[in-house]
Amino acid sequence: MSRVEFTVLQLLADAPDHSAQLSPLAAAAQQSLSAMSRTVGRLESRGLVERHRSDDDGRAARAVLTKAGTAKYRRARRDHVAVVRRTLLDHLSDVDTASITRRVDSMREALAAHAG
Repeated sequence: MSRVEFTVLQLLADAPDHSAQLSPLAAAAQQSLSAMSRTVGRLESRGLVERHRSDDDGRAARAVLTKAGTAKYRRARRDHVAVVRRTLLDHLSDVDTASITRRVDSMREALAAHAG
């Protein structure tokens, strides 16, 4: 599964009703609309998503995560977390982890203050 395909499954898994219009999906995945349409087509051919007409705009298409897509995403996410843990976290000491956590919390607070 490509990074973009994983990202699309993740975005759909997190979306209300596990569906989203292709335009916002493309923007979130940093793809053009035509590239997103091809990505969704690949996922659709494997039964991981379905393409439906949008209820809001009959010209727009929505990607809908299927049960098979949900299962595939959960397996891929579990594998992804294991790789991140193995390559980035397992070799850190408790002191390193605490330091990184403090720095990330500080960045999160700065971003929240900037956004608000």
